[in-house]
Amino acid sequence: MDLADIVRNDLDAVVGDSFTVSGEPPFDLVLLEASYLQSGPAGVDESRSFSVLFRGPADPALVQATYALDHAELGGLTLFLVPIAADDTGRTYEAVFNRLSG
Repeated sequence: MDLADIVRNDLDAVVGDSFTVSGEPPFDLVLLEASYLQSGPAGVDESRSFSVLFRGPADPALVQATYALDHAELGGLTLFLVPIAADDTGRTYEAVFNRLSG
């Protein structure tokens, strides 16, 4: 799926699914949720402005960067992930989609 075409509903449909992060070795992140962003500036398309949270293992720890992910239904996606939380059992990452209308 083309990243430019993704809307929140596409990701709502796969909450709970695993996305494989390319790497050595590859590992999975689980999509926890997709949430609309709070209202933003004029011209922001609300259906295409949202954030997603992923949960991954404690190790490896990803740094804030762009990663290639693969999903069984959506195919390959390249997302900028930001680590936002960590505990003994794993780490949580966020990706934000914020697009203008039209």
